[in-house]
Amino acid sequence: MKIKRYISLNDEKKESILFLICWAIYFCIYTGRLNYSAAMVQMVNDGFMTKASGGLIATFFFAAYGFGQIFMGFIGDRVSSFKMLLCGTALSSLCNFFMPVLFHGSVTSMCMIWGINGIAQSVMWSPIIRIISQILSPERRFKASIHIISAGPAGTLFTYILSTVLLRHFGWKSVFYSAGIIISTAFAVLLIYFVSNKKDFIAEEIEKNEIKPEKPYMADSGNGKMIFGILLILLLPVVVHGMLKDSITAWFPVYLSETHSMAPYMAVMLTAVMPVFNLAGIYFAKWIYGKTKSNEFFSCGILFAICACGLGFMSQIGRYNIYLAIIFAAVGTASMSGVNCIAVSVVPVHFGKMGFASTLTGVLNSAVYAGCSVSMAASGQIVEKYGWAGIIYIWCMLAASGFLLCASLNKIWLKIKNNTNN
Repeated sequence: MKIKRYISLNDEKKESILFLICWAIYFCIYTGRLNYSAAMVQMVNDGFMTKASGGLIATFFFAAYGFGQIFMGFIGDRVSSFKMLLCGTALSSLCNFFMPVLFHGSVTSMCMIWGINGIAQSVMWSPIIRIISQILSPERRFKASIHIISAGPAGTLFTYILSTVLLRHFGWKSVFYSAGIIISTAFAVLLIYFVSNKKDFIAEEIEKNEIKPEKPYMADSGNGKMIFGILLILLLPVVVHGMLKDSITAWFPVYLSETHSMAPYMAVMLTAVMPVFNLAGIYFAKWIYGKTKSNEFFSCGILFAICACGLGFMSQIGRYNIYLAIIFAAVGTASMSGVNCIAVSVVPVHFGKMGFASTLTGVLNSAVYAGCSVSMAASGQIVEKYGWAGIIYIWCMLAASGFLLCASLNKIWLKIKNNTNN
């Protein structure tokens, strides 16, 4: 089977510019992903939809995103990464423009258009990881794989701050219009950059069995397939982390609005502190990763334990003090941002030379959003039936199960890593 692999630029200035372009695109794309969470607070508060309906629309997005990741990862190792990014930004911007214009008043139609947006956004991550793992030089890949994750929390912070202003002065529709404009701008910048620098991005077409891995053990295709199969088995902690990561962020503004009786725009504004914690969580995860001698499962286990503690305190104290609720929830999301950084960004980069970094990150990201779609669908129903205490207890138990999974699978993971180093 033939695949296309980019040749490294080996030019520090050009690589820095390319990384900044990728970072900016991922930053902008978040405005068209999390804006729904911000708008949902006012839509529920105004009686436009129930919490169950709001959760259903989000479920369509995450299910489509996760489903798309499987195919986009596979496609991403075979077609132009830049053309994929252009297609994704163009379609996502259109979905954000259409959300308030063509489908006002119909939950079913909003589910469809937001599901299409999920497909559009699923295009983005795999080609970015492929660019980092192939076009950037080896000495810059690890740092880039860490720093690219920071675009998520930064984009989240920007989205919540912008949404706070828009919700207060212009209503929920403006939240979608603004995202459409921002993502359209990202599309234009990427198009100009790609057309101007197309000659620098050379993709050589090679047979997959001609790839010479950096680690001798991987040279045996049977062993490579076995390890890839084992990685698929180890997706359980990734699914659990997905059930927590975006579900907490999406529902927290609604939790604040209802539990502490505040205006929707105020709830969204206070939620803006969480991305700051999430950004810190990424670099805290990097520190833990170094302290555990680059043991991914040990590092993730520690982060799951911290998340469980934060949510546990939130369940007991959060309803009495709004600031403590924000802090403990932020500890939980920051921990899950750290898990996301290690599982979805760091691990796939090691497989760039083998030609399936994009495929692997697609599979892992798909597992994350499979968990998220299940959680979003269930959360609205659980809150309506058992209240906020019920869903927070479930989140806490999920974090504890993530810790147990990492602890139980750690030895298997170490054996895989030891075999690849022999």
